[in-house]
Amino acid sequence: FSDTFPSATGATWTVNHALGTTNVMVQAWIEATGQAVNIDFTRTDANNVDFTASSNQVADTIRVLVTK
Repeated sequence: FSDTFPSATGATWTVNHALGTTNVMVQAWIEATGQAVNIDFTRTDANNVDFTASSNQVADTIRVLVTK
């Protein structure tokens, strides 16, 4: 699963990957530059990952990749 987040400017967001497992690898990077970013995340259940950044992120600037 891959998409761009957050949907609105903010420091927290949930990614619904619908992969049906908590055994997933999560990667995030700045969409415009490809630079990896360190954002805290929690695999909340088999279909969702919650992200918490240290500051607000502009909408649709962080690319997230979730693989199983």
